[in-house]
Amino acid sequence: MMKKFVFAVILFTLLLAPLSKLHAQSNNITATQDLSFNNSSVPQWARDLRRYEIVAIGTFPFTILFTTIFYDIYLRYNTIGLTGNYYENVLLISAGASLSLAFVDFIITAAKRNRERRRLESVSTGTYEIERLPYGEPALEEPLPGESPPN
Repeated sequence: MMKKFVFAVILFTLLLAPLSKLHAQSNNITATQDLSFNNSSVPQWARDLRRYEIVAIGTFPFTILFTTIFYDIYLRYNTIGLTGNYYENVLLISAGASLSLAFVDFIITAAKRNRERRRLESVSTGTYEIERLPYGEPALEEPLPGESPPN
């Protein structure tokens, strides 16, 4: 009796959902709404923490795969055999490797950011920076200082 009741409630909900006005997205977007995400309002430490989290979670499946392979090879050639805490060891090693890779990524990203900041601070004001354009891309014609713009 309970299974029939749960099935009836789920079926009733699924049949009435399209009739309701609860949509995930709406096409009624006015021109006055600002839909752009302003990344400058998020502090740098939060962006770094988010990147750390993404790298750690993203590398976990790969580290668990490689850890399982290499741990099996290690156990086979050292004739230790399977131990009782095999899965715990694989998970702990994989988690540690994922967190280590994420930390290395954080260090590399921070070093690149600091190098770029120092480079920008070393450029003196009033100097011109030459920018190379790829072949075939037209350059913008800007008048030199003291010249009149072309008509």
